[in-house]
Amino acid sequence: MIKKLLATTAIALVLTSQAFAANTRTDTSKVHAHRGFYFSADLALSYATSEDVVPHRDDKVALKCNGWLPYSEVRVGGYIANMVSVYGAFGLGLGTADYENPSAHDSDKRKMDAVIMKALLGVGAEFYPFQNKESALYGLYFGLSVGYEIVKTQDDNDGLTYNSAKDDLNDFPSVFIRPEIGYDWWFSPRWRFGVAFNYSYGKIDDDWETNTNHSFNFAIRIAR
Repeated sequence: MIKKLLATTAIALVLTSQAFAANTRTDTSKVHAHRGFYFSADLALSYATSEDVVPHRDDKVALKCNGWLPYSEVRVGGYIANMVSVYGAFGLGLGTADYENPSAHDSDKRKMDAVIMKALLGVGAEFYPFQNKESALYGLYFGLSVGYEIVKTQDDNDGLTYNSAKDDLNDFPSVFIRPEIGYDWWFSPRWRFGVAFNYSYGKIDDDWETNTNHSFNFAIRIAR
């Protein structure tokens, strides 16, 4: 009786260990993997420059603004085969800028401090070319996104506030393309922390005006 009990216990332990090993292998395949639902939220320091070339009398004049602003962006999408993520993005930033309007009637309005507000809506993809999880390059990724952005400016005499009821100094809309490079470190089986740099170039050209936007962003992010 005791021998049968010991034999049954031994068999149960072997089966349990095999099942645990199988579960461990399955879980390991899902750790630090680009699979399922994709989410990313970042906070960036952005330097933005904008130019709007418009007709003025018999010539053209360039309205300009440039400045620094904190900028935040959220991306939501999904992964494909552990190699690619596709997403939709929404971003918003608010800061201060130097604004120039050479055609202003008042000389003190030709150069002035301004509030700058940037909003972005786009789609994009991230590519994860290095698949060896033991490699130091496994967290490196490359990205590309496109979409629509607008930079709005207002007189900064009232401090750093953007008031939708006030008249804008000028709007700088554009359709953009944005390459990106970044690196992530996993701090849990699914979540990771990363840094990224991207450059955005946007332009809209029509019969009346030509808007051009440039943006350089250094970001930290959390993603899954």
